[in-house]
Amino acid sequence: MNTKKILFGILTMGILTGAACTTDNADVYEQSVDKTKITKGPKKQAVDKTKITKGPSKQAVDKTKITKGPKKTNS
Repeated sequence: MNTKKILFGILTMGILTGAACTTDNADVYEQSVDKTKITKGPKKQAVDKTKITKGPSKQAVDKTKITKGPKKTNS
C-alpha cells in the first residue's frame, strides 16, 4: 500500500515538474498591458443624503388583501 502511494507521489511530482517547465504559455507572460488604452471611470461620488426619501418606518401588512394561489397537486 505504501509503495503505491510513493509511486503515485513520484509520478505526480514528475508530471507537475514537466508541466511547469513547458514554454507553451510563455508568450502570455511576455506581453504587457498598454496603459494608454486603460480608461478610468468617474471618481468615487458621494451620495447626496438630502435627496433620499424615507417611507414610514414600520408598515403593517393588511392580511385581508393577501391572495393565495392555487393549491399544489401531487403528480
